[in-house]
Amino acid sequence: LQAAENTRQSGTKIKILLCADEENLSEGMNAAIKTSWLDDVAAAIFAESGSSYQAHAGARMLTLGRRGRCVYALDIRGKSVHGARTQEGINAIEEAAKLICNLEKLPLTSHNKLPKESAFVSLVHGSTESLSIPDSARIEIDFHMVPPHSVESTKERIMKWAEGLKSGNKLKGDVE
Repeated sequence: LQAAENTRQSGTKIKILLCADEENLSEGMNAAIKTSWLDDVAAAIFAESGSSYQAHAGARMLTLGRRGRCVYALDIRGKSVHGARTQEGINAIEEAAKLICNLEKLPLTSHNKLPKESAFVSLVHGSTESLSIPDSARIEIDFHMVPPHSVESTKERIMKWAEGLKSGNKLKGDVE
């Protein structure tokens, strides 16, 4: 706030947006982005501790740059059959488990100034209402990416990884 006060005399326009929900999908910032309020903003400073390359400096250090974050939902399609004939079906929940168990094989990129990319499963869901093999399941992968990757290129990498598991006969179901 002192920086904003110091620039008042220079004629520089300062906007201050305080959001307390970064760990909860940044709903405040996402709402601000959807308005015109940020249209004339040339730079931003986030008052949050970051995980910078020189982590030994602790809170005394200014972090320049952060990894990008996106959550990817993967829908797994199996083949439902009666529970007495499991060998004829494809259990979507078991297929989701295969993806989860192979997550460490998802290629991650290193960066010279940011921490290496990371990915973790943040949601698993699948069920059936009857005595049948579940034919659908969903997992969500929370992915922190580094340049030069984007939301789209990371999605392509995730799908290529899943397809690689399928072509290697480790996965029978379809992933969307």
